[in-house]
Amino acid sequence: MARSGTIPSRSPLSSILLISILLAIGVCAFSRVMAGQGIEVVAAEGYISAVHPPNAFDVSECRVTISPSTRMGATEETSDGKALPSSIQVGAYVYVWAVYGCKGSITAGTLHFRDEAHNKLAGMGVIDRLISDGWWPVFQADGYRIRITSGTKLAFKGGLQTIADIGPNVWIRYEGKRNAAGELVASKAEFLPARATEFKALKGFEVPVVALKSDDPNRNPGGVPIRLDDPGALQPNDKVRWGVLLHWHTILDDPAIQARVRRVGMSVVPQYQRDMPIDNPSKIPFNFYVIDDDKDRTALCPLDGLVLMPKAAMDRLENDDELAAVLADAVAISLQRQRARVVADKRSLLALYEAGAVASAFVPGLGLATSVAGGSRAEKADIELDEQRGRVALALMADAGYDPWQAPQAWRRLGPKDLPADLTTLAYTSHGGYQVGILKLQYRKTPPAAHADAAAPESGKTKK
Repeated sequence: MARSGTIPSRSPLSSILLISILLAIGVCAFSRVMAGQGIEVVAAEGYISAVHPPNAFDVSECRVTISPSTRMGATEETSDGKALPSSIQVGAYVYVWAVYGCKGSITAGTLHFRDEAHNKLAGMGVIDRLISDGWWPVFQADGYRIRITSGTKLAFKGGLQTIADIGPNVWIRYEGKRNAAGELVASKAEFLPARATEFKALKGFEVPVVALKSDDPNRNPGGVPIRLDDPGALQPNDKVRWGVLLHWHTILDDPAIQARVRRVGMSVVPQYQRDMPIDNPSKIPFNFYVIDDDKDRTALCPLDGLVLMPKAAMDRLENDDELAAVLADAVAISLQRQRARVVADKRSLLALYEAGAVASAFVPGLGLATSVAGGSRAEKADIELDEQRGRVALALMADAGYDPWQAPQAWRRLGPKDLPADLTTLAYTSHGGYQVGILKLQYRKTPPAAHADAAAPESGKTKK
């Protein structure tokens, strides 16, 4: 409401939207001018999803052809840097420079590759496993194995004082590079305690309200939908919805399939979460359900710990390893929401833009504001969060004894709207492509250890 005697100003959201439109128009116009002058611009970028020997590959739905004059190098190098033909593989992140934008296909003028093996890595995540202890421990966090050394610059916040205080459910903000074993050797490590905080990153924005509708009049008086606060309270034939524009999802009345998704889902929940007392504020109440949904092709996570697996997606997956990949990805989403809480709660310790960037993945509209303030920062944050989910999911799968190398295959099966007759033609999704790159850097391709439920009829490689 405007103050008395003043002219009402434009709302912040409408102003942000207008600025975003003007920026987009300006970028488009600039790109056309550059193309008209024969100057290269980034025509496509993303993870390579398929390679077509001898001289083409796919990225972001664009077929890229390499000519004898195409220059190749790492992103840190100039356009005439050393050629990196070995970088043209599924999972590599590439920037394709050309005079014109991509309209289905393009011939690359310059290719710049992100050097995943040698780049500095930085981020924040919860420590979910202590791999080795002592003065210089190794933690598993954020999908990495993070090694602390005598050269690591350490910082402790919120009552934490020494490395002996650090273990699962402590948050780490890190910087470092990989060693030959694929470990992240930390040059800096800041440790933050977990602390419960209401998820409200910015005033006026909250996670969507999840509504429950049941045929049981005792649970749904008057047939009026009620707010779902306890994900474990769902029963067969219950319906759930979040937001006002989405449709209702029905909990499938099939005990066998519900038992399977619950068993596999709980097996990829981090052990520290499973061991945590129910009254611990950091405990996430994980519950897994199959919904009678023939359209969605990935797990849905509308509420902390609530994972809804569409029946259509389950029907496409070949075995429990692939199912574990999708459910582990969903578990990682709840862990990311905890990260948003921690970041919002630690604004005095962390940069404000990081709080906004993290929250943008979960709060509608916030990404737009971050984008205007920092250029492509919101898009970068979305990519980083997607990559984080991919890394964490692989770690959770491996910890539970599933084969992480099957995760990219799961996303290949779930990617297209309609499966082709020849499944070997399936392209990798962007998410799966990134996981391929991480697998090559961090995981040796060896048979997985037997997971806890290996004796169960549906475990291991058994078909659905």
